[in-house]
Amino acid sequence: MNGVVMWLQPAEFSAAHEAYFEALGRALGLTQNFEQSCKFVFGIWDLGKAREEGKIQTRDERRAYSEKLMGRMLGALVKSRRGDIDITDADKAAFEAAREARNYLAHEAAVVGLFIPPKYARRKLREIMRGSLDTAAIEKERTEMFHAHIRDGVPKFVEAIRAIAEADNIVSGWSYMIQEKDDRLPFVAERYVQSVVAWVLEPLRSAGVIHRERP
Repeated sequence: MNGVVMWLQPAEFSAAHEAYFEALGRALGLTQNFEQSCKFVFGIWDLGKAREEGKIQTRDERRAYSEKLMGRMLGALVKSRRGDIDITDADKAAFEAAREARNYLAHEAAVVGLFIPPKYARRKLREIMRGSLDTAAIEKERTEMFHAHIRDGVPKFVEAIRAIAEADNIVSGWSYMIQEKDDRLPFVAERYVQSVVAWVLEPLRSAGVIHRERP
């Protein structure tokens, strides 16, 4: 079907396809970690503010309001901080970038991995009709075509991962301080972004789709 989008074709997926979808799965895991941390931190802040302002008083009111706060989606969570004077403009920008990156990963990034190279690679119809095709050479060429296709999408993929990792590092630090009652962040925070990006991309590196030295 020469890469035309119709039915999903998992039987046609190569090891490189599987590597891409594994990397995307890891990226979505990072995204959900970020979203859950936002729900916890911003939920704690907003619950405390509501109690201070007398908007909730009874246990049932606190429970109901907590459930409402925890039910917010990432977009609503990020938008709720836009007017927060206790968050720096740089951190707000990081959250906005992460929100956009999350939308890309959730709604667009998988499309890159759905490409199926043509059955006969770049062979012309005349050559196909002659029937003297080198099957091994064709499969090698198809693999190279898919690798090139993935590499074209890698920069945006990496940009999205990095944006989410940076925002996740910020909000995870706040979560740590809330839970541990300690404003001295652990060493993991210093190398978090670099290590998480490397972890997400590892399937693509192991499959030879991208080089190990690539950021």
